[in-house]
Amino acid sequence: MRMLRLAKLGAIWERIEARIGSIFFVQCVALVRVLFIVIGICHWNACIFWLVGLPSNLFSELMDEESQSQYFNSPHWTTILRATDSEKELWRWLDRPLPEAYVFCFYWTLGVMRTMPAEVTPVNLPERLFVLIFMFFALSAFAICVSLITQAFFKKLGTKRRCAPHPLLARVHNRRTRNPNLGD
Repeated sequence: MRMLRLAKLGAIWERIEARIGSIFFVQCVALVRVLFIVIGICHWNACIFWLVGLPSNLFSELMDEESQSQYFNSPHWTTILRATDSEKELWRWLDRPLPEAYVFCFYWTLGVMRTMPAEVTPVNLPERLFVLIFMFFALSAFAICVSLITQAFFKKLGTKRRCAPHPLLARVHNRRTRNPNLGD
């Protein structure tokens, strides 16, 4: 059923593109759509990465009592003491304000999609497994997003190059695409 909904959504999107008529606007919308996909991926992974780093989380609740206690007492990326050059005191991500932690997790996720950021290293097996799985997904997702952005850019550039030597033909083409009822 979900696949049928996606197919229906694709058909609706094609009808909207056909009504817009402006290639530039369609390409801008496609670029914005890709950016929203990247933002969505970063948001969800940031939330899950934060959960995985907590000593007690939804995943640890599925464990038995002994495993929960062992997991709680093991090191996590959110509980390791850190120091920065600007701050003399040691701090943990767990003690930081939630908006700051979210921005960091979002930034870290975007970093994993490009390369591996060095600010946080996974310190236990569940964190390492999560990062490993996400890195395989992120590599593919980021490559697809970059190719879609590049494709949109080159489509716009190609249209401009094709029409540049013939401004009159470009104006005629634009009039006909805006009003397809015009005859030859």
